[in-house]
Amino acid sequence: MITDDWHRPPEKIELGSDEAHVWRASLKQDSATVSELSILLSPDERARADRYQRSVDRDRFIVARAVLRKIIALYLPVSAGAVEFIYNKYGKPAISDDQNGRNLNFNLSHSHELALYGFASARRLGIDIEYIREDFATLEIAEHFFAKAELAALAALPENQQVRSFFNCC
Repeated sequence: MITDDWHRPPEKIELGSDEAHVWRASLKQDSATVSELSILLSPDERARADRYQRSVDRDRFIVARAVLRKIIALYLPVSAGAVEFIYNKYGKPAISDDQNGRNLNFNLSHSHELALYGFASARRLGIDIEYIREDFATLEIAEHFFAKAELAALAALPENQQVRSFFNCC
């Protein structure tokens, strides 16, 4: 369950070798905040943001990427605006090797108005968040993407439990 009591991080974060840290951020920000955060983005990130047709999507991208930069700056000795990303062949970002002496790895996911960020040292990790849309969570959609056993389990549930179970993959 998500609560509204958000906590500010300390100025420096230590990440143990056997730890993973998860961060949550609201992507719903006023235009002044979005404008302030956009300054942290690199020219290629700003260009990517500008390609969004809908302003709400552009703003969410700006906030998500700027918050990522701010979190990285808590772990590494680099300012948020100076973080350099490299990209794999699928477009997944990573911190450039020359800035990443601590072998910090991250993953992010965003959906609707929330973003989740996962961080670990010397380990890859994944994180996912999905906005629950009742109009999307149908048996017809599940038929295309779920395994037969998952589909059968979902269909066997009472109708009032199917939406949540759909997003939990039964």
